[in-house]
Amino acid sequence: MSFVATSKAPLNGSTRSKCPKEKGFRVWTSKITTAQPLSLAPAVQLYTDTMYSDEKAWILFQVEDKLLAVYSVYPHKLLDVNLSSGYAPQLAKTYSPLLEDLAESIGIPPEDFHGGAGVALVNTTQREPYFLSAVHYHTQTDKESCSTEAVFYQSHLYAFRAQYPFDIIAVATTHLPLQTDNLSNNLGEEPHDTDKTPHWKNIAYITSMIIDNSNLIIAYGQADRDARIYRKNMQAVESVLFD
Repeated sequence: MSFVATSKAPLNGSTRSKCPKEKGFRVWTSKITTAQPLSLAPAVQLYTDTMYSDEKAWILFQVEDKLLAVYSVYPHKLLDVNLSSGYAPQLAKTYSPLLEDLAESIGIPPEDFHGGAGVALVNTTQREPYFLSAVHYHTQTDKESCSTEAVFYQSHLYAFRAQYPFDIIAVATTHLPLQTDNLSNNLGEEPHDTDKTPHWKNIAYITSMIIDNSNLIIAYGQADRDARIYRKNMQAVESVLFD
């Protein structure tokens, strides 16, 4: 079992961050050695071969005795994490036509999908075991600046294979009905010019997900302020994903 956290790093310049005031992020992880009482091994900074100044939202999960990380969703890039050294070389990289179709229907490039939502192993249904996660995307009225107004923020579930090459096998075309402070965002409507709000009022950021008693349970933060739980029966989840 592992614990992951992000930490600001004093970095200059970026090919990912749109705001020069952001100095960057790095991902650290620490192995939980005992649960009761809680005990952590020394933290290790993770790194891979190609990195940006803003490194965050790596989704760490276990496959048998290996610790893997979803580094990006398009391409769906997975890393093989070494907890001793922190080095995480690329394990697999695939491009999903399903994400491309969803992006086209929304009107965004597929590279604008982001991850970070956690991973849950589904092995309680009649299907072959698979991993479940979510992508999110957001839009801004002024993408060339550090605008914090009129952000449209939605998340979609997706499933990927539980074995190499861990490619995406299903994508929900409907977004998750997660609660935000902005009514138009909740209804799936683009914000109007008269409905400009600070970007955090539109955010419903998924932090983790688990399968419990045939239910998908998603933990997320509303407006970077309130902790919320979303629950959905797995039969209904699979209907959205696969039917």
